[in-house]
Amino acid sequence: MSDKVAVMTADLGASVRAIVGSHGGLPSDLDDLRDSDDLFRAGMSTQDSVRVMLALEESFDIEFPENMLRRSTFASVSAIRRAVLALLCERELVACKEAP
Repeated sequence: MSDKVAVMTADLGASVRAIVGSHGGLPSDLDDLRDSDDLFRAGMSTQDSVRVMLALEESFDIEFPENMLRRSTFASVSAIRRAVLALLCERELVACKEAP
């Protein structure tokens, strides 16, 4: 991962969690959910996922392509984080390996 992308993604997980917490419409506290928990089962609606997507696009200056507009992309904090990381790497034209 390039230094530039490493800096951009240093707090990626926390940033994604904050955006999901603000825009995900979840009835429960996000702190009660693991990153791998299904957000739709936790109460996020399809409309909420669109709000999350738009907030992510604005926050990270990215655009989700049509092939990423799937329920699975927004199913968990982990899935969202992976998608955002892939888009940041693509934008910066660097090859990225996801940190463990």
